[in-house]
Amino acid sequence: MRKSVSGDLSHDSFDVNNPTPTVQQTRLSKSPLEKRRDALFARHGCPPPGAAAQLAARIRQIQTVKRFPELLTATDMAIPGKRQLTDTLRSAVWDSMDRGYSKWGLSQEEALTLRLKKEATVEVPKDMHAADVEFSWYSFFPFPLGIRDGASIWGC
Repeated sequence: MRKSVSGDLSHDSFDVNNPTPTVQQTRLSKSPLEKRRDALFARHGCPPPGAAAQLAARIRQIQTVKRFPELLTATDMAIPGKRQLTDTLRSAVWDSMDRGYSKWGLSQEEALTLRLKKEATVEVPKDMHAADVEFSWYSFFPFPLGIRDGASIWGC
């Protein structure tokens, strides 16, 4: 008695009385990718003609985008208002810090130190003083374990 696992493909059929596949059946069995493809085609059908070319053209169009509003338009997304965009970006930064992907930026005093190095005549508020910090190497990304105080990963 022979049953077919996936349609009429004889190399996928097996003998109920002999569950061990033959050498020919083993060589011709489908790879997991082919099985996944067949399952997707069975569920959703074949893509329409020209779908791959349309997808490639769309990707090329998105890759040419230079500005954020153009990206939203190219991806058919609504352009958010200033408040919504600010809230979304602020939330993304906090989430990034919570997950350890980044760390808090400069304090006002550290930022003033950098500004004074570039523009020595900038007005300084009475209650603020420049921080005594060396910025030879600074990153918003957390240092790996064991690396502190601005030492680089490469020992520079």
